[in-house]
Amino acid sequence: MKSTSQKSGRPPEGRWGPALHVRGPADRRPEEPPGISPGPDSWVPRSGFPAAAQHGRPATDRAPRAVATVRRLRAVLAAGLWLAATPALADAESDIRARLDAWTRAFNSGDKAGACDLFSRALVSDYRGQGEAGFETRCALIGKALDNRERRFRYAADIKEVIVEGNLAVVRLTWTLTITPGDIRSVEPGMDVFRKEDDGEWRIIRYIAYEE
Repeated sequence: MKSTSQKSGRPPEGRWGPALHVRGPADRRPEEPPGISPGPDSWVPRSGFPAAAQHGRPATDRAPRAVATVRRLRAVLAAGLWLAATPALADAESDIRARLDAWTRAFNSGDKAGACDLFSRALVSDYRGQGEAGFETRCALIGKALDNRERRFRYAADIKEVIVEGNLAVVRLTWTLTITPGDIRSVEPGMDVFRKEDDGEWRIIRYIAYEE
């Protein structure tokens, strides 16, 4: 016994319905140019010839080419943006390292104003055992240490990492404090958050540190 679809000469319906059927040369519409009509065994959309095929190119050629072109453009744009940003990031990292070096020299030479200039007026610092402190409190502590006539304090920085993102940067570092006389040493790991302020200088707005 033959099914309805076999009687009608159409292929059986699949999961998505009868979207395709077989066309032969006799099915070509009058407006379709000869020579590009599919052969008798070709499957084509039920709606007729694909638009791309009417121009002598297979329909499947255009989509992959368009996708490839878009991907190439994205890659070129991404590379251009990265190349443009790289010098700026490198300059910012150099500036921040220079600021930390300048602070070390200022502190070790007893320059209180130079040492305080590394910190923003918006500073919030947190040193374990001392609690949180703002700009005024932190600078007062620096001044007290530098005014001490019985002991001398010297810092050295070991910068582990500088990460820059726009006008903000994070520095992971370890300070080593040497106190004389007695040659007492204190190792203080910490993390500083810098911001580039209106005058173009990088200053610390947040930092945390602790003594090992």
